[in-house]
Amino acid sequence: MQGVARVEIVKGPAAPLYGLAYPGGIMNTITKQVDFTHSFGDIRLSAQSYGEYRAAVDANYVGNVGDGGKFGVRVNAARANTEDDRKNSGGVVRYTQLNLAWMPTPQTEIKFLGENGYRAKPALVTGNFFTRSGTNGAETPLQIAHPTIPWTWNTADKHNVRDDDTFKYRGTVTQTISEDFSVTAYVETNGHKQSDTNGFDAAGGGGSNASWDMGWAASALGALNTGWIKNEAGQDVIREAYHTRSWNNTVHAYGATAVYKLDLGETKNTITAGGNAWAEHFYSIRNHPQRVEPIHRPADLQ
Repeated sequence: MQGVARVEIVKGPAAPLYGLAYPGGIMNTITKQVDFTHSFGDIRLSAQSYGEYRAAVDANYVGNVGDGGKFGVRVNAARANTEDDRKNSGGVVRYTQLNLAWMPTPQTEIKFLGENGYRAKPALVTGNFFTRSGTNGAETPLQIAHPTIPWTWNTADKHNVRDDDTFKYRGTVTQTISEDFSVTAYVETNGHKQSDTNGFDAAGGGGSNASWDMGWAASALGALNTGWIKNEAGQDVIREAYHTRSWNNTVHAYGATAVYKLDLGETKNTITAGGNAWAEHFYSIRNHPQRVEPIHRPADLQ
């Protein structure tokens, strides 16, 4: 798994050390880190007959910084290009993880972690399931009313993509006071931006693209009709208008943890104490035409 060293299932009395835990325990994901034992490199390439091409790298380098102790860097990165039978379905997935570690003394370790992930697909590939309500309330799909239109058809284009962009930056300092006592402090910022649509879109687009904003919600605000409609000449067309919708959040956090190992002969205990604080900002951006004639690209379906 890219960027992940291992996954642990922590059960029993040790589980609360990782946070709120239930009787069955919790799952703890361990991020890959600099390996100070040796340098190495691993490159992988893969291709599938069903439209996926992937490249990945895991490289680790360690060395000495004069009299300044040990230094290491580890890079994990992957990229995949995907495509399926649907028209305009080309997508991309990118992931990059950078780990830096410096040990100026055997008792002190300073680490930096940077991550960025990105995933994108043309927005209207995930939807475009246009339907029309009949007199009995049943929904008739566009391709049933117009059999010449294949089910792989859509109005997607490369400019309007549905994407997910994430980032994380974290700095950590661990100071070992003695064989039994150590303190770790960290500061972190991370964020997430999910854009469902940023271009031409229409009611009935499907998924969570513009179906709500351009559909019932837009009609309630007096916006013009979009989607599978009849134009002024009585022809069946798909009418689109510019629309953007995204969900975003950023988090800033910092904290410290102290670990003390209490050895009483046959009885061994680990005492952990710490605290952290964080602030999160969540916001959404939406924009679409209201009470104005939209720019549209009608497609004659007859």
